[in-house]
Amino acid sequence: MKNETMDGKITDNTLIFTLENLRRIGEKINHAGDGANFDSEGSLRLIVDSTIQLLPKTAAVIYRIDPDTGEFDRASRVFATNDVPFTSTAISNQPSDDFPRPNGVGARAIARKLPILLTEHADLSVHPYHQAKGVRSVVCYPLTVRGTVLGVLYVYLYEERTFTPEELVALEIYVNHAAMAIYLDRTQLRLQKNLSDKEKELKQIQKATSLLFSRLNLDETLNAILSMALELSGAHYGIFRLVDESKKFLVTRSFSGMDMHQPKTEALPISEESIMGKVALSREPVLITDLNQSQVDSYYPLDAELKMRSELAIPLVNSTGGLEGVLNLESPAPSAFGQHDLFLMQSLATIAVIAIQEYKLLEFIVEISNMIFTSTKEKTLHYLTRKTNQFINSRLCEIWVCEPAGIRLESSSSSTAQKLEYAGVELPDSFDGRI
Repeated sequence: MKNETMDGKITDNTLIFTLENLRRIGEKINHAGDGANFDSEGSLRLIVDSTIQLLPKTAAVIYRIDPDTGEFDRASRVFATNDVPFTSTAISNQPSDDFPRPNGVGARAIARKLPILLTEHADLSVHPYHQAKGVRSVVCYPLTVRGTVLGVLYVYLYEERTFTPEELVALEIYVNHAAMAIYLDRTQLRLQKNLSDKEKELKQIQKATSLLFSRLNLDETLNAILSMALELSGAHYGIFRLVDESKKFLVTRSFSGMDMHQPKTEALPISEESIMGKVALSREPVLITDLNQSQVDSYYPLDAELKMRSELAIPLVNSTGGLEGVLNLESPAPSAFGQHDLFLMQSLATIAVIAIQEYKLLEFIVEISNMIFTSTKEKTLHYLTRKTNQFINSRLCEIWVCEPAGIRLESSSSSTAQKLEYAGVELPDSFDGRI
């Protein structure tokens, strides 16, 4: 059974052959979700091979579009020809000298998202590589799915004739299969990357959590968490500023970044004067996709010589609603962070809060243990009320002493508290809002 055309029309035998090839290609695509890696290149090879067997004295070439750059991917070339000799087939996906030209047939097909037939465009010419091999005409199809061009299919004729309507219709079907093969391949690669990213993120979160059970000090823990934050978010630099004892300033505890000259790490007031200060006041995260467009007057750079475009600030809020500090990340690229980064950084912020509180508690236990044996009762109780007030984020913490004659205020976290005594107070009825 020969597969050949007569007077430019596809014969019955060729039609049967074409349908069989389409069945095979469709079968490959339909099994793309069966769990095994989808062989997109095998499908594209089958398409170009089927094309040249459908149309004698032709060559077929497929180039993909790089999804990251939007340019032709030179290494993606899939090629088949039956020109030398016309009865044989040679398939190759090796880079060649027929790489698409900036103003060639392929570029126009992409720009218009329509098939381009050379005979209908007098200002276009056959690529010199194929012209030297005797090509007389060419048709180029954009491989489009959902409005996105994923690649192009070139079909070259070595005869002095034009493509017939029947041939063009058959090629349209091949084009749709080729586009879907590339689309499924991209989808599979994207899903694999997403899965890989999720696994990486999970491992980093687990690693950050394990720091809580290690013997690292707070600075080492925050440095490790900040390093993870930079890696996961792609930020250019990051900084942890923690609330000082007066609760009026954010004091730098850890920072890291690339190409820094003179980092500004001084304390920032908790106010509207800076983005970190605003986040500290509102207890809400802030995501800025473009510092230029947002015209953020309160932007405070870590390094004045670095031009930043994106910022992500996460408040470190403990379980009682108290503020421990702020995590700030920045990048020189606009829209460098998204909602996913925000959620991920909030997870790391939670781990940082736990580390900070554990460090404070350990510091408190060590200090109060020493004070019991070295300081006066008054100083020890004052330290106890002040620290307790900070831990539970309360407005006031006091110690009252119960005596036979009544109750007496012994210590208060308030610096303006006065000595108070209540005589003859029965304890069960004494809860008047003060104790």
